[in-house]
Amino acid sequence: MEAKQNLSAITEKRPPEFMQALQITKTRAGMQFSCASPVDGVNTSGYRDVWVCNSDGYVGHMCLLSLQPEPIVTLNTPVPGCNSKILCIFAVPAYSGPLKRKGSGRNRSMDSGHQDDFNQVSLELSNTESSDGSESDTESTDDEDDMPSYSRRNVGRHTRQSSESSKQTPLLDPYKSTMWLGTDNGYIHIFQSTDNIKTTKNKLKVPHPAGVLCIVHLDCKVFASLANGEIRVYRRDADGSWDTQHPDTLSVGTVTSPVTKMLAVAGKLWCGCQSGVMMLNPTTLVSEVSFQIPTDSPRPIQSMVCSGQGVWIAPQGSSKVVLFHATNRQFLTDISIAQAVTQKLMATDDIIRQHKTACLRITSLLACKDLLWVGTSAGVILTIPLPKITSSTTKSTLQAPTVTGLVHGHTGHVRFLTAVEMPSSRPFPEQSLQQHHLIRRRSIGGTPARATKMLVISGGDGYEDFRTGINNEAAGRDDSTNHLLLWQV
Repeated sequence: MEAKQNLSAITEKRPPEFMQALQITKTRAGMQFSCASPVDGVNTSGYRDVWVCNSDGYVGHMCLLSLQPEPIVTLNTPVPGCNSKILCIFAVPAYSGPLKRKGSGRNRSMDSGHQDDFNQVSLELSNTESSDGSESDTESTDDEDDMPSYSRRNVGRHTRQSSESSKQTPLLDPYKSTMWLGTDNGYIHIFQSTDNIKTTKNKLKVPHPAGVLCIVHLDCKVFASLANGEIRVYRRDADGSWDTQHPDTLSVGTVTSPVTKMLAVAGKLWCGCQSGVMMLNPTTLVSEVSFQIPTDSPRPIQSMVCSGQGVWIAPQGSSKVVLFHATNRQFLTDISIAQAVTQKLMATDDIIRQHKTACLRITSLLACKDLLWVGTSAGVILTIPLPKITSSTTKSTLQAPTVTGLVHGHTGHVRFLTAVEMPSSRPFPEQSLQQHHLIRRRSIGGTPARATKMLVISGGDGYEDFRTGINNEAAGRDDSTNHLLLWQV
């Protein structure tokens, strides 16, 4: 028995196995990855696809990564009607019925998709272009400046009792999961997870007064943070459809200090606003407590991930990741990744190494299995063993974990990190769907069950093997080409 336990422990601590690097053909000049998320559910073959978003700032594109029979990009197409950069994406689970109240606190890497609306909802056909490219600009009034840092107002709640004839027929089946894409020009595009957006006829497009920075699904609600400091909260109607016309609007931040990141932690919504975190009760929509992130200077939050009773936070422009206790919010430790990155860059050109280390910062985080994955502006990807945190864990009792740089990385910035369950054998769709829901129930704070085989995906500029450091013309031509790097854990 002891031998089996030791073998199991060794197996769990195996380093990530690099599988391959996929080069993504650019359909337009200047295309860069921005975010990605696996769908909530499985396709007809019993696997979970991954939506990868990229943009040149003028047009949003989506790449579909399929896992069968092996990882391959099966679709690379513009998002219909999307004339801006896609900032976030989120997989929203299907309606489970009125008697099965079910919330999802899993944040699928960075990003989210929920519909917010600004006085109206725009329903479009995928082959219909926007009639104009105008955006709604908002200015802060004196009254808004005098408002407290947190306030709530209902938008159009009194119209909920309007006649059924005034309601628009929903284009999306509430009993199917959806993908929500938030854009820099203030729109959220919503598709069924199984849609081929290149050929689909129906979609939902919802305008906002400001860019959509982050989207999270929690406690049967959709929370979307906007660049003007607001958070829009959406609920389902009695039939399970999302009521996008009458959201709650929460004034949490400001235009200069919006909520850049949100994360579901222990049943609460952590909202990163400037260099602090505000905890929102998802039921009452009331702010319960807030605290500051220890940084050298006030910095907005770049990334937040949760694993068990630990929450990892990376401030923007920083090379340090900070760990907080999920329940008592105590600061536990901060870890610098600078030395580990410098070691990985030793084989590169001196000028390139000096430039990358001088402007080094963390660009993305992912908690998967027993590792924290860290993406950097230098293209180096690092892993940090996730410490076991209990209710009694304090700063003095926590040992500093070791930072390890991976051999494979990107030539330029790491744009995103995400992970998806990968069946060990070809599943039947029904069996895989049951397994998928079981994994979701066993997961805590976004960390997949340990028994599940996972595929970790990084998206970034170029591909580099840091063991060689070979500089040649062929490698230089691929420096700006988008690559997906895949590991099995």
